[in-house]
Amino acid sequence: MVSNKIKTYISFAIKSRNIVYGVDDILKSKQVYIIFKSNNLAENSKNKLEKFILDKDLFIINLTDNDIFDVLQKNAIKVFAITDKNLADAIKKNFTNNVSNGGNLE
Repeated sequence: MVSNKIKTYISFAIKSRNIVYGVDDILKSKQVYIIFKSNNLAENSKNKLEKFILDKDLFIINLTDNDIFDVLQKNAIKVFAITDKNLADAIKKNFTNNVSNGGNLE
């Protein structure tokens, strides 16, 4: 379950257009600071993200599909990223579970 504070930070990212949806758009982004991924992300997508995450030493937050829907209010989103450093830092400070650093996609 994602706290209201984290939902607020993600809402700020959405409103300020500092969010990227989907593996391909994340890989194209020049600045990604934190990635949220579904536990049900396809194996092919996990493989694509793995090198990118290791190269950039990014934080990954694993969520359920229900948590992602609860945060974004959108169906069919399995992975998204925050592109604003300050928002990403605030999320890292306030998120306590399911955080990994640098490529742990499981």
